[in-house]
Amino acid sequence: MKIGVVESIEANHKKIKEARKASGSVAIQLGGDPKISSGKDFAQTDRLVSIISRKSIDVLKELYRDEVSKDEWALII
Repeated sequence: MKIGVVESIEANHKKIKEARKASGSVAIQLGGDPKISSGKDFAQTDRLVSIISRKSIDVLKELYRDEVSKDEWALII
């Protein structure tokens, strides 16, 4: 089920541009269908995944290849 688009990410009550495994726990704000809500349609403990398009992967390869770790590439693939 698609639940929304990430609008912001916070760590320690401060907005950050990205979160990585080393960031620890983060909070995300999702925009999308207001009828979908945490606790009703999904739980805090549910695993959320991103939908990554082929175009997005190509841009990552072209512009950010050196910034993405081998583990992250394995996850993307």
